[in-house]
Amino acid sequence: KATVSVLNWWGGRGRVGRVTGTPCAMGCIHSDLCGRKAEGVPAELEEEYALPSGAPEEVRVWCRRLAAGRLAPGEEVALAHRHLTAEHAHAVAMALEEGAAVGVGAHGLSVDLGHNRIGAKGASWVGKVLTSGNLKPGAAFAVQDNGIGCHGAKFLAIGLRSGKAPAGLTLNAASNGIKDDGARYLAAAIASGSCPEGLTLQLGGNQFSDAGVKTLCSALVSGKAPQNFSLDLAGVPISQSGAAVLGKALGSGKCAAGTALGLRETGLGDAAMQCFAVALGSEKCPKGLALDLRGTGLTLAGAQTLVGAVALGTAPEGLILDLGGHRFGPQLGHLLADALKTGCAPAGLSLSLAGTELGDVGGAAVFKALASGKCPAGLALDLSDNGLATLAAAALGDALRSPHTPDGLDVDISGNPLGSGVAVQLAAAMEAGQAPARLSLNLSDTALGDAGMKHICNMLKHGACPPGLTLLLAQNGITAASLDGLRAALASRRLPDDATIDLSMNPLGPTAQLVVNEAAAAGHCPPGFAIDVSALSDTTAAAAAAEDDADDDGSSATPTPRHPLLYSHGSSSTMGLLGPATDAGSEDSRSDASPRQLRF
Repeated sequence: KATVSVLNWWGGRGRVGRVTGTPCAMGCIHSDLCGRKAEGVPAELEEEYALPSGAPEEVRVWCRRLAAGRLAPGEEVALAHRHLTAEHAHAVAMALEEGAAVGVGAHGLSVDLGHNRIGAKGASWVGKVLTSGNLKPGAAFAVQDNGIGCHGAKFLAIGLRSGKAPAGLTLNAASNGIKDDGARYLAAAIASGSCPEGLTLQLGGNQFSDAGVKTLCSALVSGKAPQNFSLDLAGVPISQSGAAVLGKALGSGKCAAGTALGLRETGLGDAAMQCFAVALGSEKCPKGLALDLRGTGLTLAGAQTLVGAVALGTAPEGLILDLGGHRFGPQLGHLLADALKTGCAPAGLSLSLAGTELGDVGGAAVFKALASGKCPAGLALDLSDNGLATLAAAALGDALRSPHTPDGLDVDISGNPLGSGVAVQLAAAMEAGQAPARLSLNLSDTALGDAGMKHICNMLKHGACPPGLTLLLAQNGITAASLDGLRAALASRRLPDDATIDLSMNPLGPTAQLVVNEAAAAGHCPPGFAIDVSALSDTTAAAAAAEDDADDDGSSATPTPRHPLLYSHGSSSTMGLLGPATDAGSEDSRSDASPRQLRF
């Protein structure tokens, strides 16, 4: 603290000849030009930021970069699993304040302090950063597994209700030993009317009883919770009584639009689904409601209750349900097909049945329902990892040939052993010219190979693909042998407008990017067309493996943006946009190129 104070005093004398005595948001005395470098300031004073002796060099480097504002938009300050203490959190907060004070704070700043030992005192510094008003929209802070307890939760609540936290803030306070007292502090902040729009609050793995869960539910129905608020309670045991309170809250008509509840691994069971079904039948659930019910011990009976509620005609527009990871079997495919064919499912429905053992027969039943003419526009289905094969591929092809299949259809069948046959079906369907507009298909990791890619290239050359097509073909073993076909497809000048083709993580070799660059230089591709041919390098693979190891405790060590996606469409790298009208780095271009998906 003394080091920072001396630095700021020195900066004040060097620039304005005096210290103003005005405390900054972090409680220290700064000059009017807080954080600006004064001539003659010793380098050792600039770089320390009150760090304790023996602080990791990585922390010092991040502090220097934060103070100077040398961060790219959305860049993550990765300090998880570093045995950091409250003093380190203080130093990071001070450095962040220095950078923000001179107007160079990064948009969407992400700071990961997870799995350390910062405690309640460290949480107080995070809270003070939230009250500074210097953070820009989309910021994320992760302090999970830091033992902050109820006292630390109080400091975070103060930051949230200050009215200065940024829109789209993600705050991960999971697995921190927070009990019901902490839930009361956080609930009061949520109900204060001062929390930012788009807030994501991750509280999974804490020690809430039913009383704590009910307290948080009371905040949802206060009428002052922010729009698009996401509350994640993953791993918190919820009894039947708690589920009843949740269901009553959702059906009260007082929850904000875009409310999302993460309830995975909460032990809800089938009985609790009746509470949610009643809420969905009340016509008072908020638009865009999202329920993550993965790993909640459901059987086919519980799933049938929810699917039946979706078909009542009262479920909210944009409803998102995630039932993945349960062993429902093929029968659920038939139940879902019957529900879709009623014509009462809400527009924009998103339903994930990933890894639910539908099998080839169950998947085929769902796809046959798509051609009924009764499915809602904007329907999104995740049937990944379900053992789909030839029957499902044929049924999907038939649906895409039908003029009754809804526009905006988004189907994820990744991770199924479909082989090149699905590409044959897709190409034949496109040639029929009846495929819906804004179609999105995720065929990643389906063993297409070069044989399947040959049919895809011929399909693109045919010119019958619908505008807005998104085709995801990552991890399919497609090699350089397919580049001649890809070059011919790109040169055909018959590619659909605003389309996205993802060929990332295939062993295409370095020539693939040259093929794309040649097409771009020749002007062969239409406006808004995007293609990604990036490969997964050894370094990236090693980093991904290390991240998986770090996440073995069940909580995410990385701060995520609002409503983290259940499954990822596209590559993490920026797609090369070949159209002149779209900027690959813009937020709008990413959201347009990537289809709407589940938010947890």
